[in-house]
Amino acid sequence: MAFHCTRRKFRLFVVAKVLLFIGFLGGYLDEDFRSNVIRAAGPTWFYLSGLTRYDFRPTLEEQACLNGSAVRINAPGMTPGIPKMVHFVTGVDRPNPITFINWLAIRAAAANLGPDVEIRLHYVHLSEEGPWWPDVRERVRLVKHRPTFLNPFSHIMPPPAEWHPAHKADILRLQILLEHGGIYLDGDVILLRSLDALLAGRRDVVMGYEGGHRKGSCNAVILAKKGAPFLQRWYRLYDDFDPTDWNYHSVQLPAKLAAAYPHDICPLSPTAFFWPLWTNDQVAWMHKPLNRQEAAGVAAAIKRNGGALFPGQLAYHATGAGSHMGASTTQELLARDTRFNMLEGHGRKRICELHKPRPCLPTVQEDTVDMRRFWDQMVVLSTDQFIRDG
Repeated sequence: MAFHCTRRKFRLFVVAKVLLFIGFLGGYLDEDFRSNVIRAAGPTWFYLSGLTRYDFRPTLEEQACLNGSAVRINAPGMTPGIPKMVHFVTGVDRPNPITFINWLAIRAAAANLGPDVEIRLHYVHLSEEGPWWPDVRERVRLVKHRPTFLNPFSHIMPPPAEWHPAHKADILRLQILLEHGGIYLDGDVILLRSLDALLAGRRDVVMGYEGGHRKGSCNAVILAKKGAPFLQRWYRLYDDFDPTDWNYHSVQLPAKLAAAYPHDICPLSPTAFFWPLWTNDQVAWMHKPLNRQEAAGVAAAIKRNGGALFPGQLAYHATGAGSHMGASTTQELLARDTRFNMLEGHGRKRICELHKPRPCLPTVQEDTVDMRRFWDQMVVLSTDQFIRDG
């Protein structure tokens, strides 16, 4: 054991030295060359740090939280369960048109949480443009917020008006959950299975670890009761927010709070919401074209895991999916066997099945041949079609 720890530390030391050396030569190296070297070293660094190294073995606590058998520990005054109310946030900085991924996330939430779910779309600036908007508008309750929601943090420098939109949204989601409770989902989080076991509220907050080392709990998915003490502590610590530190308050801090106050939160394994990760290599793995044998294996895994790639997976955080879809027409996209397409296609099939006889597809302006073909293919799409005969 000591030998392995020493070897791991040595590898981390070597990679760190290489990155420091690259940084030292930053003024002398060509920008493209420097970027390529850092990009090449990234996967090694992520692995050695433990971020992308994961054995797919949940702890006993994580498994109990997943299946709803965790010991019930609730703060005084908390409701027994977590409200079946989903919150999405858009347009904190400017109007953002609804994308295909946003549409899929909203429809997947409706399909997996049942007919009694309420889905709210919170916004400061609203866009009603794009082919996906009409269907989304029918299924969400719009909730407008004023830019003044950031006023409690006006003492921070630089001021909130200069923050990245993601950091503004980090604040708004906590305010929403503190006031209403429910399920917060980023606009690119696609639910794959029911969350009923989590909504039973054995603890007042449920979050998933991000990364195999479990040093982060990502705020892209938060299940919480109104006024939960865990959220109150987290929100208060934003008084010391540093806008230049990208993910400390959104990922690292909640993991530290979970370690300090374990009775306030039910942690889930990295598989539940955040595997595969956001790293370039793992995003590419999700979108890599598959041969027939690989596609057959993926289809079998999805069937075996109830619509997920892995046991215990409840959602997929589709970070970076847009960059892999932007260069393709919709027809080309659907024709490819990739892990993302197969996972997403299975979800769309489930959406269609659960919304019959109501049309499961939005009405759009048929402004391109590809879009018309896209609708035709989506209607008949099923997981079986991803495994084509020779």
